[in-house]
Amino acid sequence: MRFRIPSCGVTMNDLDILRALLKDEVLAPVVDTQRERKALLLTEPQDRSYKLRIVGAPYDTIAFRADAFPPPFHVFRGNRGERKRADYVIVANEDDRKWIVYVELKGGNDGLAKDIEAQLRGAHCLVAYCRAVGRQFWGENGFLEMGNYRERYVSVKNVGSNKKPSWPSPRPRNDRPERMWRFKNPPRGKLRFMELVEGKRSRP
Repeated sequence: MRFRIPSCGVTMNDLDILRALLKDEVLAPVVDTQRERKALLLTEPQDRSYKLRIVGAPYDTIAFRADAFPPPFHVFRGNRGERKRADYVIVANEDDRKWIVYVELKGGNDGLAKDIEAQLRGAHCLVAYCRAVGRQFWGENGFLEMGNYRERYVSVKNVGSNKKPSWPSPRPRNDRPERMWRFKNPPRGKLRFMELVEGKRSRP
């Protein structure tokens, strides 16, 4: 059975539904908005002494803490890392381009690739859960339709370090967890949105 919530004549896009669905405290703050772009502030929840700014994001963008969703310790065994979550999910719309970006932050250089991959997969599963909620409780069958979005998977290590930045090769495309792009030592704790999704290196 499907449940349709009356829209009262108001058309809601995916970002509108996400803002209605998610609590304010899990949303990443917008620290600057200029023209049609915005900057997001991501912090590692276990150590807020370091921060990552994502600049140049499309104006229609939302970022939320995926790790705020409680891991299913009482349901899943965790033998394959299915209890894990990455730190953030970014959903962005710009004209005919839409992205979902999964981001795991590390203050140091620790973190095995297989563990980070599991965290990114867990965040992907959370988005799938949000998709189901939007379709069942908002009655929007096209909510977060995967065919409409380009998925990107990113690991950022040594956030806040003064060491020389290390950039991933933009090939192969980071459209699967096992092909995540690994950024190290982001300069001044800052990365551009297009660096995450297209590998385009440019000055902020």
